[in-house]
Amino acid sequence: MAAMLPSPLDPRNPTAAVISGWVVLALPVGLALFMVIVTPGYFRPLWESVTGWVFIALFAIFQALGFLVTRWGVNRFGGRPPVHRLFTLAVMVLFVFPSLWLVLLAPAVMIILRHSR
Repeated sequence: MAAMLPSPLDPRNPTAAVISGWVVLALPVGLALFMVIVTPGYFRPLWESVTGWVFIALFAIFQALGFLVTRWGVNRFGGRPPVHRLFTLAVMVLFVFPSLWLVLLAPAVMIILRHSR
């Protein structure tokens, strides 16, 4: 009888851990690209000032750290579902949520700062 291949969606399969890590980290980037396409003027203040570039750098740092920590966690905990789920939650709280806040609120903060002068 042939050995059954593990399902890619089985949480004990390291491939599932890799896929979940990519999905979690792609969310802020995908949202940013979507918003740039739908409302390009909303992100214009980020490109026009030093503070905006600081926000962009923070976003890139959070994404890079999230990627590196996720990669380390998949290598370390990929085959253990409870530990991997807690690790993924920690990565989301520490890196993905701040990235989402930067994508959603940084342009608004820049607009408010520009109009308060």
